[in-house]
Amino acid sequence: MSEFLREHGEYVWVKPQNTSSDFAVPFGARIVRTEKSQTLVCDDAKKQFWVPASDVLKAMHLTSHQDVEDMITLGDLQEYTILRNLQTRYAK
Repeated sequence: MSEFLREHGEYVWVKPQNTSSDFAVPFGARIVRTEKSQTLVCDDAKKQFWVPASDVLKAMHLTSHQDVEDMITLGDLQEYTILRNLQTRYAK
């Protein structure tokens, strides 16, 4: 899906960058800038870093942008979407 042009400010799922962990899952980020084969993303901790464009997996469903109370209403019900929702709720 990386062959599609991503919009700046779009929320996306990115492949885990630390693959040495047994618990590595995709993480949510916002696209800041794109250049050739790299994408600058900003994660939930407001940390910006470059990732290969091929590591941007897919656009994030609107229900995953912010936390939801009832997780069955998540538009994309995956392990990583549930974990991000729990983390966002816990941070509040």
